[in-house]
Amino acid sequence: MMATFAEIEGVPTIDEDNNTADITFVFNPKKRITQEELYSMVITLLLMKF
Repeated sequence: MMATFAEIEGVPTIDEDNNTADITFVFNPKKRITQEELYSMVITLLLMKF
């Protein structure tokens, strides 16, 4: 399975008081990644703060 790659634009804004994060994703339909790469990125994002 191939997925469309989404890059994070800028620096995520993290509000520690509310435990929220404001993240802007930019989708590039020409750049493709595998399902394993997608899972790896999601896990990395989750482990960054939460």
